[in-house]
Amino acid sequence: MKTSKSFQQKRTFPNLIIYLFCFILFSGCSKDDDSTDNTPNHFGTYTLTSISSNFLLDSNADGEFNDDQLIDNLSCSSSIVLNADNSFTWDVLNIRQDSSGFIVISSYEPIRCFITENITGQFVVDDIEITFDSSAINNVTTSINETSIEILIRPELIISEGILPQKEQVNLTLTYER
Repeated sequence: MKTSKSFQQKRTFPNLIIYLFCFILFSGCSKDDDSTDNTPNHFGTYTLTSISSNFLLDSNADGEFNDDQLIDNLSCSSSIVLNADNSFTWDVLNIRQDSSGFIVISSYEPIRCFITENITGQFVVDDIEITFDSSAINNVTTSINETSIEILIRPELIISEGILPQKEQVNLTLTYER
C-alpha cells in the first residue's frame, strides 16, 4: 500500500511542532539550585560610632544627668576587624566612673573610656548574633547585621535615681559600623 506524500507531511508536521515546542519550553529552564551564596558578608573593619545608655548619665561630672549618648562627650575609639578566616581583632573598651562613698556617693569623677586590651580569637555568626571565642570577653550580648555590630555591656556608673546619686549597673550599647 502506498502512502501519499501529503499524508506523510501531515503526520510529520505535528511532530515537528511538538519537538519545537518542547525545545523552546526546556531551553528556557535553568537549574533551580543556583550556586550564588546569599549569606551576608560580615568581613571588614567596624569602627565605634555610638555609645548609648538606658539611663541618663552625668558623663562630665557637672551634676547634670542629661546624657544618654556618650560618644559625643567621651574620647573613645575602638574597632573590630572580622577576617574571612573567622578570626577577629578587637580593641576592647573599659568604661568606668570612679566615685567615693559606698552607700552614699559623696563625689564622683567624669566617665572615662579606655582600651583595656587588643584581643584576638575566632568568631561565629549565627543569624543575627555574633559570638567571640576569647576568654577575655564575657558577659556581653551581641548582634550583627550587614553594616553594624552592637555590643551590650553592663558597667557600674553613677545614675540619679531619687534624691542622691548612686552607683548602679547600666546597659551601654556600643555600636560599631563599617
